[in-house]
Amino acid sequence: MSGIFLDEISKKKVVQRFNKINTVNEFALLLNFIERNNTNLQNKNKFAPINSKYLYHLSITKDKRYKQFIISKKSGKERTIESPDELLKRVQKLINYLLQIIFEPYSHYSSNGFLFGKGIIRNAKPHINKNYVLNLDIKDFFPSINFRRIKVVLELNPFNLKDERERISFLIANICTYKNHLPQGVPTSPILSNIVTQRLGKNV
Repeated sequence: MSGIFLDEISKKKVVQRFNKINTVNEFALLLNFIERNNTNLQNKNKFAPINSKYLYHLSITKDKRYKQFIISKKSGKERTIESPDELLKRVQKLINYLLQIIFEPYSHYSSNGFLFGKGIIRNAKPHINKNYVLNLDIKDFFPSINFRRIKVVLELNPFNLKDERERISFLIANICTYKNHLPQGVPTSPILSNIVTQRLGKNV
């Protein structure tokens, strides 16, 4: 993922604050900090600041906030898109930035998708002048990743959202899943799939 979402000083502050948060309210304050310091977020003054009550409300009502529609894939097959409403998507975008900032320094070299400073060009370089390149597409990839897998991986390094911080891992996993799977069409699904399957990159 290319582009600078936050300046380097703000990123360091995000990491420092993330490592200290223990409550959902502190997590909400961190999301507000990211939103205030992110120049790529449009209409960021359109919404009221996020608080713990708001996050819990989204968590409880999130399955009612999606619209489903079908698009055609390059292969001619169909793909179901599950699109969240504006309020849920706002929080998912902020969680997406947070997860990228925390995970990027720990990501494997082979992981190039949906991470700061990485993208198609960096992914292609190791394959230049190769006789053969194998490109695989995992069937039903997002639907295969459920709430429990996400929550468990968020309890591990570098996130360490366990013990007294477990409510935060629960909330993130719940807000970012739809009917117990990663939805296709949600800002957090790509980075969460990258985090959950990071061992695949290490085995490349």
